[in-house]
Amino acid sequence: MRKEVVAGVALCCVEAFVYLAAQIYLFQIVAGANYAILPGVPWFVIPLAISVYLSSAWPVRKWSAWPIFWTPKRGVPALALILPALLICLAAVVIPGRILGLTITTLPVSPHATESLIASIPIALPVFAAFTEEIGFRGILQGRLERYLGPPPAIAVTTVAYVLAHFGTPWFFPEILFYVALSVECGILASRARSVLPGILLHFAVNAIGIIGPLVWGPIHLRNTPDAVAIPLFFAALLCIWLFRKMTRKVTGTGEAAI
Repeated sequence: MRKEVVAGVALCCVEAFVYLAAQIYLFQIVAGANYAILPGVPWFVIPLAISVYLSSAWPVRKWSAWPIFWTPKRGVPALALILPALLICLAAVVIPGRILGLTITTLPVSPHATESLIASIPIALPVFAAFTEEIGFRGILQGRLERYLGPPPAIAVTTVAYVLAHFGTPWFFPEILFYVALSVECGILASRARSVLPGILLHFAVNAIGIIGPLVWGPIHLRNTPDAVAIPLFFAALLCIWLFRKMTRKVTGTGEAAI
Protein backbone atom coordinates (compact mmCIF):
# COMPACT_ATOMS: atom_id res chain seq x y z
CA MET A 1 0.00 0.00 0.00
CA ARG A 2 2.85 2.38 0.81
CA LYS A 3 4.39 1.75 -2.61
CA GLU A 4 1.08 2.59 -4.27
CA VAL A 5 0.82 5.84 -2.29
CA VAL A 6 4.40 6.86 -3.08
CA ALA A 7 3.91 6.02 -6.76
CA GLY A 8 0.60 7.90 -6.89
CA VAL A 9 2.01 11.00 -5.18
CA ALA A 10 5.05 10.99 -7.47
CA LEU A 11 2.89 10.61 -10.57
CA CYS A 12 0.57 13.51 -9.74
CA CYS A 13 3.59 15.71 -8.93
CA VAL A 14 5.11 14.89 -12.32
CA GLU A 15 1.84 15.54 -14.14
CA ALA A 16 1.36 18.90 -12.41
CA PHE A 17 4.95 19.90 -13.23
CA VAL A 18 4.57 18.85 -16.88
CA TYR A 19 1.34 20.81 -17.24
CA LEU A 20 2.67 24.00 -15.62
CA ALA A 21 6.02 23.85 -17.43
CA ALA A 22 4.30 23.27 -20.78
CA GLN A 23 1.96 26.20 -20.22
CA ILE A 24 4.77 28.55 -19.23
CA TYR A 25 6.99 27.64 -22.17
CA LEU A 26 4.06 27.75 -24.56
CA PHE A 27 3.19 31.24 -23.37
CA GLN A 28 6.78 32.44 -23.62
CA ILE A 29 7.37 30.99 -27.09
CA VAL A 30 4.10 32.08 -28.71
CA ALA A 31 3.94 35.44 -26.96
CA GLY A 32 7.63 36.15 -27.61
CA ALA A 33 7.27 35.43 -31.32
CA ASN A 34 4.19 37.64 -31.65
CA TYR A 35 5.78 40.39 -29.60
CA ALA A 36 8.89 40.38 -31.81
CA ILE A 37 6.91 40.44 -35.05
CA LEU A 38 3.98 42.67 -34.08
CA PRO A 39 4.90 44.48 -30.84
CA GLY A 40 1.82 46.70 -30.90
CA VAL A 41 -0.72 43.88 -31.17
CA PRO A 42 -2.35 42.29 -28.08
CA TRP A 43 -0.31 39.11 -28.44
CA PHE A 44 -1.54 37.79 -25.10
CA VAL A 45 -4.71 36.58 -26.78
CA ILE A 46 -2.99 33.86 -28.81
CA PRO A 47 -1.25 31.90 -26.05
CA LEU A 48 -4.23 32.51 -23.77
CA ALA A 49 -6.63 30.93 -26.28
CA ILE A 50 -4.28 27.99 -26.81
CA SER A 51 -3.87 27.56 -23.05
CA VAL A 52 -7.61 27.50 -22.40
CA TYR A 53 -8.13 24.96 -25.16
CA LEU A 54 -5.35 22.64 -24.00
CA SER A 55 -6.45 22.90 -20.37
CA SER A 56 -9.94 21.68 -21.20
CA ALA A 57 -8.77 18.83 -23.44
CA TRP A 58 -7.09 15.48 -22.88
CA PRO A 59 -4.82 14.70 -21.07
CA VAL A 60 -5.36 17.62 -18.65
CA ARG A 61 -9.03 16.75 -18.33
CA LYS A 62 -7.94 13.26 -17.28
CA TRP A 63 -5.20 14.51 -14.93
CA SER A 64 -7.35 17.02 -13.05
CA ALA A 65 -9.17 15.41 -10.15
CA TRP A 66 -12.05 17.87 -10.38
CA PRO A 67 -14.07 19.47 -13.18
CA ILE A 68 -12.94 22.93 -14.25
CA PHE A 69 -16.24 24.68 -14.92
CA TRP A 70 -18.51 23.44 -12.15
CA THR A 71 -19.88 24.82 -8.89
CA PRO A 72 -22.10 23.22 -6.23
CA LYS A 73 -25.84 23.69 -6.50
CA ARG A 74 -26.75 23.34 -2.85
CA GLY A 75 -25.45 24.80 0.38
CA VAL A 76 -23.66 28.14 0.47
CA PRO A 77 -22.38 28.88 -3.05
CA ALA A 78 -18.61 28.72 -3.16
CA LEU A 79 -18.60 31.88 -5.24
CA ALA A 80 -20.01 33.79 -2.25
CA LEU A 81 -16.71 33.17 -0.45
CA ILE A 82 -14.67 35.07 -2.99
CA LEU A 83 -15.29 38.48 -1.39
CA PRO A 84 -14.07 37.62 2.15
CA ALA A 85 -11.21 35.60 0.66
CA LEU A 86 -10.26 38.60 -1.48
CA LEU A 87 -10.16 40.87 1.58
CA ILE A 88 -7.94 38.38 3.41
CA CYS A 89 -5.51 38.36 0.46
CA LEU A 90 -5.53 42.15 0.38
CA ALA A 91 -4.59 42.32 4.06
CA ALA A 92 -1.89 39.68 3.49
CA VAL A 93 -0.31 42.05 0.98
CA VAL A 94 -0.82 45.42 2.66
CA ILE A 95 0.15 44.55 6.26
CA PRO A 96 3.50 42.80 5.55
CA GLY A 97 4.14 45.19 2.66
CA ARG A 98 3.73 48.15 5.00
CA ILE A 99 6.22 46.67 7.45
CA LEU A 100 8.78 45.58 4.83
CA GLY A 101 8.36 48.56 2.51
CA LEU A 102 6.91 46.77 -0.51
CA THR A 103 6.23 48.85 -3.62
CA ILE A 104 3.73 47.56 -6.17
CA THR A 105 4.63 48.67 -9.70
CA THR A 106 3.30 48.08 -13.18
CA LEU A 107 4.60 45.37 -15.44
CA PRO A 108 7.29 46.51 -17.89
CA VAL A 109 5.74 47.45 -21.23
CA SER A 110 7.55 48.24 -24.46
CA PRO A 111 7.51 51.93 -25.44
CA HIS A 112 6.20 50.79 -28.84
CA ALA A 113 3.13 49.16 -27.33
CA THR A 114 -0.23 50.44 -28.48
CA GLU A 115 -3.19 51.30 -26.30
CA SER A 116 -4.89 48.03 -27.27
CA LEU A 117 -1.88 46.07 -26.04
CA ILE A 118 -1.76 47.93 -22.73
CA ALA A 119 -5.51 47.56 -22.29
CA SER A 120 -5.28 43.78 -22.72
CA ILE A 121 -2.74 43.29 -19.90
CA PRO A 122 -5.14 43.64 -16.91
CA ILE A 123 -7.40 40.95 -18.40
CA ALA A 124 -5.20 38.54 -20.35
CA LEU A 125 -2.36 38.05 -17.86
CA PRO A 126 -4.59 37.53 -14.77
CA VAL A 127 -6.75 35.07 -16.73
CA PHE A 128 -3.72 33.11 -17.92
CA ALA A 129 -2.09 32.95 -14.48
CA ALA A 130 -5.31 32.11 -12.64
CA PHE A 131 -6.40 29.48 -15.14
CA THR A 132 -3.11 27.63 -15.45
CA GLU A 133 -2.02 27.83 -11.81
CA GLU A 134 -5.36 26.71 -10.40
CA ILE A 135 -5.61 23.75 -12.75
CA GLY A 136 -1.97 22.79 -12.19
CA PHE A 137 -1.73 23.29 -8.44
CA ARG A 138 -5.27 22.73 -7.25
CA GLY A 139 -6.86 20.52 -9.93
CA ILE A 140 -3.95 18.20 -10.69
CA LEU A 141 -1.60 18.36 -7.70
CA GLN A 142 -3.90 18.94 -4.74
CA GLY A 143 -6.85 17.07 -6.19
CA ARG A 144 -4.81 13.95 -6.82
CA LEU A 145 -2.91 14.21 -3.52
CA GLU A 146 -6.19 14.19 -1.60
CA ARG A 147 -6.76 10.62 -2.74
CA TYR A 148 -3.64 9.51 -0.92
CA LEU A 149 -3.07 12.04 1.89
CA GLY A 150 -6.45 13.61 2.65
CA PRO A 151 -7.46 17.29 2.23
CA PRO A 152 -5.37 19.08 4.93
CA PRO A 153 -2.01 17.48 4.01
CA ALA A 154 -2.77 17.87 0.30
CA ILE A 155 -3.50 21.58 0.76
CA ALA A 156 -0.33 21.98 2.85
CA VAL A 157 1.90 20.26 0.27
CA THR A 158 0.32 22.19 -2.57
CA THR A 159 0.79 25.47 -0.70
CA VAL A 160 4.50 24.77 -0.18
CA ALA A 161 4.87 23.96 -3.89
CA TYR A 162 2.91 27.07 -4.86
CA VAL A 163 5.01 29.36 -2.66
CA LEU A 164 8.29 27.88 -3.90
CA ALA A 165 7.13 28.27 -7.50
CA HIS A 166 7.20 32.05 -6.97
CA PHE A 167 10.67 32.06 -5.44
CA GLY A 168 13.07 34.43 -7.18
CA THR A 169 10.67 37.29 -7.78
CA PRO A 170 11.83 40.62 -6.31
CA TRP A 171 8.75 40.80 -4.11
CA PHE A 172 8.86 37.16 -2.94
CA PHE A 173 9.69 37.63 0.76
CA PRO A 174 7.29 40.53 1.41
CA GLU A 175 4.50 38.52 -0.24
CA ILE A 176 5.06 35.08 1.28
CA LEU A 177 2.04 35.54 3.56
CA PHE A 178 -0.05 36.50 0.55
CA TYR A 179 1.01 33.41 -1.42
CA VAL A 180 0.18 31.21 1.55
CA ALA A 181 -3.21 32.85 2.10
CA LEU A 182 -4.21 32.64 -1.56
CA SER A 183 -3.10 29.02 -1.90
CA VAL A 184 -4.87 27.89 1.27
CA GLU A 185 -8.08 29.69 0.34
CA CYS A 186 -8.12 28.33 -3.20
CA GLY A 187 -7.26 24.88 -1.84
CA ILE A 188 -10.14 24.92 0.63
CA LEU A 189 -12.57 26.16 -2.00
CA ALA A 190 -11.49 23.50 -4.48
CA SER A 191 -11.67 20.72 -1.89
CA ARG A 192 -15.12 21.68 -0.65
CA ALA A 193 -16.69 22.62 -3.99
CA ARG A 194 -14.96 19.78 -5.87
CA SER A 195 -14.18 22.27 -8.61
CA VAL A 196 -11.35 24.64 -9.52
CA LEU A 197 -13.71 27.33 -10.82
CA PRO A 198 -14.06 29.29 -7.52
CA GLY A 199 -10.28 29.34 -7.16
CA ILE A 200 -9.85 30.54 -10.73
CA LEU A 201 -12.22 33.45 -10.12
CA LEU A 202 -10.56 34.39 -6.81
CA HIS A 203 -7.09 34.12 -8.34
CA PHE A 204 -8.16 36.26 -11.31
CA ALA A 205 -9.63 38.95 -9.06
CA VAL A 206 -6.47 39.14 -6.95
CA ASN A 207 -4.16 39.31 -9.98
CA ALA A 208 -6.34 41.86 -11.74
CA ILE A 209 -6.30 44.19 -8.73
CA GLY A 210 -2.53 43.86 -8.48
CA ILE A 211 -2.10 44.86 -12.12
CA ILE A 212 -4.85 47.46 -12.52
CA GLY A 213 -3.96 49.36 -9.32
CA PRO A 214 -0.47 50.47 -10.41
CA LEU A 215 -1.69 51.14 -13.96
CA VAL A 216 -4.29 53.58 -12.61
CA TRP A 217 -2.48 55.16 -9.64
CA GLY A 218 1.17 54.51 -10.47
CA PRO A 219 3.62 52.81 -8.07
CA ILE A 220 1.92 51.99 -4.76
CA HIS A 221 4.25 52.38 -1.77
CA LEU A 222 2.69 50.24 0.94
CA ARG A 223 4.97 51.70 3.61
CA ASN A 224 2.92 54.90 3.25
CA THR A 225 -0.34 53.11 4.05
CA PRO A 226 -1.99 55.21 6.80
CA ASP A 227 -3.02 53.68 10.12
CA ALA A 228 -6.61 54.62 9.33
CA VAL A 229 -6.47 52.06 6.50
CA ALA A 230 -4.09 49.39 7.83
CA ILE A 231 -5.71 48.89 11.24
CA PRO A 232 -9.33 48.52 10.04
CA LEU A 233 -8.09 46.28 7.22
CA PHE A 234 -6.34 44.03 9.74
CA PHE A 235 -9.44 43.57 11.89
CA ALA A 236 -11.64 43.19 8.83
CA ALA A 237 -9.36 40.39 7.63
CA LEU A 238 -9.69 38.63 10.99
CA LEU A 239 -13.46 38.85 10.67
CA CYS A 240 -13.29 37.52 7.13
CA ILE A 241 -11.15 34.57 8.25
CA TRP A 242 -13.86 33.62 10.75
CA LEU A 243 -16.57 34.16 8.13
CA PHE A 244 -14.65 32.19 5.49
CA ARG A 245 -14.22 29.21 7.81
CA LYS A 246 -17.86 29.26 8.88
CA MET A 247 -19.27 29.56 5.36
CA THR A 248 -16.86 27.01 3.90
CA ARG A 249 -18.35 24.30 6.11
CA LYS A 250 -21.69 24.83 4.35
CA VAL A 251 -20.28 24.41 0.87
CA THR A 252 -21.01 20.99 -0.57
CA GLY A 253 -19.77 19.60 -3.83
CA THR A 254 -20.54 16.43 -5.75
CA GLY A 255 -18.11 16.79 -8.61
CA GLU A 256 -16.83 13.44 -9.80
CA ALA A 257 -13.11 12.88 -10.13
CA ALA A 258 -11.96 12.90 -13.70
CA ILE A 259 -9.74 9.87 -13.14
